[in-house]
Amino acid sequence: CDWSSDVCSSDLGALPDSTMGLGYVDARTAGHNILRIVAFVSGSLAGLLLVIALVLAILSRTSAFQIKSIETYDTEHVTAEDVAQLIRLEPGATLLNVDVEAVEESVLNNPWIASVEIQNVFPDRLLVRTKERKIGALVAMRLGGICWLLGDDGVWIEPTRMEAVEGASSDDVALAEAERLGVIMIYDVPASVSPVAGSASTDAPILAALSFHQQFPKAFRDLVVSYAAPDDEGISCILESGVEVSLGTPTNVEAKVAVAQKILEEYAGQVTYVNVRVPSRPTYRRVGSSYVQQGTGATGVAVDEESDFASYPQREPEETEDEATDGYLGDAEDDWWYDYDDYSDYDYDGYDGYDGYGYDDYGAGYDDAY
Repeated sequence: CDWSSDVCSSDLGALPDSTMGLGYVDARTAGHNILRIVAFVSGSLAGLLLVIALVLAILSRTSAFQIKSIETYDTEHVTAEDVAQLIRLEPGATLLNVDVEAVEESVLNNPWIASVEIQNVFPDRLLVRTKERKIGALVAMRLGGICWLLGDDGVWIEPTRMEAVEGASSDDVALAEAERLGVIMIYDVPASVSPVAGSASTDAPILAALSFHQQFPKAFRDLVVSYAAPDDEGISCILESGVEVSLGTPTNVEAKVAVAQKILEEYAGQVTYVNVRVPSRPTYRRVGSSYVQQGTGATGVAVDEESDFASYPQREPEETEDEATDGYLGDAEDDWWYDYDDYSDYDYDGYDGYDGYGYDDYGAGYDDAY
């Protein structure tokens, strides 16, 4: 560019040699100079980094920055001493050569610990902070009154024993403990469930129950106190009112919740059992009495103070012409003498236990087939 005349040329080769070094800059020469500078700087940085690496390598093999203390902290279930005892350092370990991954792995051997943060504090301190795993569920095993704490990330934490007391079963005690911890209870799990502390649960019934809980909208999830998980296809939940909701597999969850909520709202205080395994064909148990009490939440049993079902005669079902007008639907196989309509308009095949799979004995199990 000729700065004196505001004229620029893109053809450097066309400029006269006499103009070089006057009001013009040779771009080719400038580019070569820049490359020389970059190469020099890069070489210098590479040399500096090499020197630093050599110095660190030498220092890591000396007593400089040798770890003299490890700082740990208490959490709710793990003491600072517990954490310190898990850490095993090689003799003479320094802040420069300590195997951080090995330290983290050793600390994570405690199933209560979900994550570890390690920080070097020069010249000689190693700072170890831990974050506890949160409890997500209390799982009651079938035998021995043993329950397992399950993390909210699906990792087994540790077992705990629930002793039955006068007037309360071990499941009742476990439910009270789950409520104290603010978590759900999972019970009636198969014997194949065999927890290992620190390992993620791979048991299909447990995963199915957790899947339901995670998919439920918050308003409905907050009503659930426990899940029965005999297998992954027969999940049911117990609401805080004591009503049992049979769910089946964790599919069509949104539709199942919508149908269950509609039935619960329509027959508030009168329903003890809702079956939404097939949301397009729901069934429910409705007690005719207005004295239905809240259940325990562990078994889903609701009490009718007005009637003692066990005292009613177990006579053969009778078909009557005015059965429908009396509010008892079905093909004469409905347990109508109990004064409640088990499955409303869905007494298919004339049976009380959902599509002809057996009778409902109310007390000997809701449905023998399930």
